[in-house]
Amino acid sequence: MEDVRDIEDIVRDDDTMKKAKEKLVDLSEDTELVGMYDKEIVDRKVNNTKLLYAEKVGMERGMKKGIEQNKKDIVINMLKENIDIKIISKVVGIAEDEILKYKEL
Repeated sequence: MEDVRDIEDIVRDDDTMKKAKEKLVDLSEDTELVGMYDKEIVDRKVNNTKLLYAEKVGMERGMKKGIEQNKKDIVINMLKENIDIKIISKVVGIAEDEILKYKEL
């Protein structure tokens, strides 16, 4: 309770400050109020964790989508160069039937 002694030094004979000190001490000892504050902190941490997870998942999905789009672009360019579908499949790692779909584009 060193903080309370520090406050008492500041308060001295000022009635308004004494009342403020008493209210401050009462509030700091109110376990329900302190619990609400702790709950708010925990809620914020949980929310931040959820946001970070959502950001990570979004980044992973975006990267995967970008990689797939890049493969599609490569397949289309290789088809334009009349490269054999078997070679495209082997190089890009996409099934031949999937490559045939790109050929129709």
